[in-house]
Amino acid sequence: MIRIYPKPGLIVRDPQTRQPLPAEGIEVSEDNTYWLRREREGDISREPFEREDKEHGAISRAEEERNQRGEHERLADEEPAR
Repeated sequence: MIRIYPKPGLIVRDPQTRQPLPAEGIEVSEDNTYWLRREREGDISREPFEREDKEHGAISRAEEERNQRGEHERLADEEPAR
């Protein structure tokens, strides 16, 4: 078994569940031809991808997820009450 991670900005679906791969990756069989093709095409990697923050350089997946959650919370606070 190997752990695979989706390329940032892509939605890569698991062919069995049809669900997008989570940023934290999933375990798959090492000889699965579907995942080997996705890896050859650059859609996935066996190592987590580094994400670039335009101001501060590379950031971790965990930090990016925290940033996204914070952005969603900020946007929710800014929505006008109806």
